[in-house]
Amino acid sequence: MPLVFIVSSYFTQQARWGRGVSPTPLFAEVQWLEDRPSANGQDQDLESLALEVETCMKDVIRISNKLNGEPEKEAKDLRRNLFPTPFSFFVGSTFEGAPKEQQALLELEDTALRLRREKETLKNTLNYVAAASAVKDALQYSSSSEN
Repeated sequence: MPLVFIVSSYFTQQARWGRGVSPTPLFAEVQWLEDRPSANGQDQDLESLALEVETCMKDVIRISNKLNGEPEKEAKDLRRNLFPTPFSFFVGSTFEGAPKEQQALLELEDTALRLRREKETLKNTLNYVAAASAVKDALQYSSSSEN
């Protein structure tokens, strides 16, 4: 029975995988890609957009932790001094629960567009976890007031 290895890697840059350079799928040619400027030529301030995405991500983490009964702790510096482009790839790589959205985000060649879409996805996620948290709190309150 052949051994199967799962390799997980988080890039902070786009790459296109080329042909394999060995008979096993462990080695392949990689072509690094650069983001293109926004099509409309009016890039929103990428720094402020990245900060908004970081804030949304921290909110999702905070409420998700509360929902899952984990101790409340403040999310640290998620950007880790990354510029907006590598940060946008990091954020996209974290959407493991939604592989199609993750792939679509990582294929975008425009940092501003990628950050805007990540912000929208994170806001939708925040609305969902906030609603789930409110329902959980209401059910806990209801069951405790009945006793």
